[in-house]
Amino acid sequence: MNNFGGQLQMIFVIGLMIIYLFYIQIAKRPVKAGRYVIMPLILIYAALGAVGDLKNTSALFSLGTFILVTVSLVLGVVSGLITKIFKGEDGILYQQGGWKVAVFLLIAFPLKFILRHYLGALPGNEFLNNQSTAYLLIYSVQVTARSITVFFRCPEVFSSFSEQKMLRKRLRRASRGKAV
Repeated sequence: MNNFGGQLQMIFVIGLMIIYLFYIQIAKRPVKAGRYVIMPLILIYAALGAVGDLKNTSALFSLGTFILVTVSLVLGVVSGLITKIFKGEDGILYQQGGWKVAVFLLIAFPLKFILRHYLGALPGNEFLNNQSTAYLLIYSVQVTARSITVFFRCPEVFSSFSEQKMLRKRLRRASRGKAV
């Protein structure tokens, strides 16, 4: 009976995540350019650190890892292509995924889990059995591919990042000048 309650809680949490996923894709949100620049860098750094800590790095170069990284790369590019980025009436960049992105993500998430599970069971793919490192590698590749695709599709995102960075510098300098 206790196990059933745990499964019910897991189903409830997954249901809430799916509802949130649909909401976040349907809602029109301002583009936070740092998310497309800083987040991939953080994920790449973390993935390289996790891979560097492995005892057997030769397992990283297995066919299963290659397939999973390739699938993540393709999913990231497709996600970057179908995300709608546009300038609003106020001149601010907005992003809105829409129902296409929501359906795509509902298909992509289980696909990555299933692939990692079945490819990890094959001989020579021991790296994929280290779930945290494998998922970190998968998501870092996907997020990086999505960011690069968005930059190619909409260069204003990167210029927006530069403008936001300069604005923050000016505000910091101004606040230091007032505090002195």
